Amino acid sequence: MLPVKRWILVILVITGIGIAPAGYTQNFNISETIQKAGQAFVEGNYPKALKLLKKVYAVYPNANILWNMARCYEEMGNYEKALRAYRVYVGMKIPENAQKEGQRRIRLVKQKLASELEVKADEAQSNGKLQKAITLYKRVYDLIHDPVDLLKLAKLHHKTGDLTISLALLDRFLHLKIGPDEAAAARQEMATIKLELQNQRLKEAQKEVDAGHYVAALELLESGYTLRKDPAVKLEIARLLERMGEKKKAIKEYRVLMKLEPGNAFRVEAQRRIVALGGVVRPSPPPAASVHFNAKKMQMSAYITGGVGAALLVAGGVLTFLSGRDFDSLENAKRDSEGHVTGMSQARAADLEASAKLKQRLSWAMYGIGGAAIATAVVLYLTGRYTAHTKVTAIPVSGGAMVGFYKEF
Repeated sequence: MLPVKRWILVILVITGIGIAPAGYTQNFNISETIQKAGQAFVEGNYPKALKLLKKVYAVYPNANILWNMARCYEEMGNYEKALRAYRVYVGMKIPENAQKEGQRRIRLVKQKLASELEVKADEAQSNGKLQKAITLYKRVYDLIHDPVDLLKLAKLHHKTGDLTISLALLDRFLHLKIGPDEAAAARQEMATIKLELQNQRLKEAQKEVDAGHYVAALELLESGYTLRKDPAVKLEIARLLERMGEKKKAIKEYRVLMKLEPGNAFRVEAQRRIVALGGVVRPSPPPAASVHFNAKKMQMSAYITGGVGAALLVAGGVLTFLSGRDFDSLENAKRDSEGHVTGMSQARAADLEASAKLKQRLSWAMYGIGGAAIATAVVLYLTGRYTAHTKVTAIPVSGGAMVGFYKEF
């Protein structure tokens, strides 16, 4: 039994028969030629089938004929031409299902072509033909956009000395969906390249200094420092500025080094140069005082505060009920024509009214305090839960202290 894909081709070929354009007379029978092409395809004679289909397509550019030509190219392993033919095919006026099938074949051919090119790229790299390997890997990546191929490209550019391009490709690689191991490898590669690129720019800067081109040398040094925040490079920038007579700028750069740990060699040298240039060395801030939050104690405080708040709200509710009952007693008491209470003594009525108002004010106070207590409990609970291992850092400053929060991981 013939493979399904071959039967599909025969059906397409036969149903793709049409009439040649009006006024055109061909010296062969289109229907017969298409049938011969279909038979050749079924027999696996793809070159013959392709030759016959091309003959028909030249006089009758039908989408089905083009589809079968693309299939011939694909079976022959000529994926470049198959891809071009499929792309022309999906650009023609064809049914939606044919469009979807065309796109599917394009994806499959891209995978096949990419695999073929990758083998050639690996071979070129093994033979030391790095530029050819770069060209091939670039085509592979353009076809299937596999991050692995982008990483290979970056490493190849690194080997050829194209450090800037390699760095850009690695940065692009890190923004793709990759695993932690691939990301770690890429970052390690980036660190190596940045060091090499920085050293390269330092050498170029030294040549510019020797030639007396201080501005160009400064630009190279600053560019190198941007790659890696190396204090040695910052020191060279400050020294060059000093040499150029830019004292204020030099002192500013030296002050950056003063942020390093006390006793650091670069800091010591920076301090010495600031003093030599007439600058003021600012004293180091005192060590920060740190205190740990105790998450469990904070949550326990939250429970206690919340309980007190709830109790106050309940007490407020009871007082509201009692004050309401007192007001109801006054409201329901017998009164004369002038509205004076007659069902009880005037003194009793006055005491009852005062008691009701006091209970009402106390209930409001308890509502307010209870609500605040519950809000505080919520804050304490969330703080204790989400800021475990958090430190509060207090740095003494003139007139007070600067407080900061940070979390340990």
